[in-house]
Amino acid sequence: MNQHAALPGRARGVVVASALCALVAGCARDVAAHYPSPAARDTGQIEIALTEAAYHVHVTIDGNLVAADRHTRRLVVDNVPPGPHQVSIAMGGAGYTPTNHTTNVFVEPSGRASVVAAAPEISTASSIRVGAVYIGEMIGISALLLLL
Repeated sequence: MNQHAALPGRARGVVVASALCALVAGCARDVAAHYPSPAARDTGQIEIALTEAAYHVHVTIDGNLVAADRHTRRLVVDNVPPGPHQVSIAMGGAGYTPTNHTTNVFVEPSGRASVVAAAPEISTASSIRVGAVYIGEMIGISALLLLL
């Protein structure tokens, strides 16, 4: 078997695998966070759900930073003591309208309180830039595949 004949197939596989990795790397992931409090019994959770995935998400609970600069749509904070808590969410920037959301929740022992917040909107200029980059990437990957 000729080794040079096998190279294009391998190269094509590398290009396809690289493209898939690039697509998956940009996906938002659920975030699990831990409230910084001493170990206590019957702690609860606070679940934060955004209307869509957002970049640069920062969350504080009672002034304690529990998540910084995350790309997510959902965040669950455990080890939260029962009682009232203030949840502050800041997100956006880098082409998105900065958005802040603050609310009060009550956590039941061994329970889960929920917060739903609107994600920031992408600016028109960023939408155009992202679309142009995506089209350029697809043209580049297509050209590489055609050359192989």
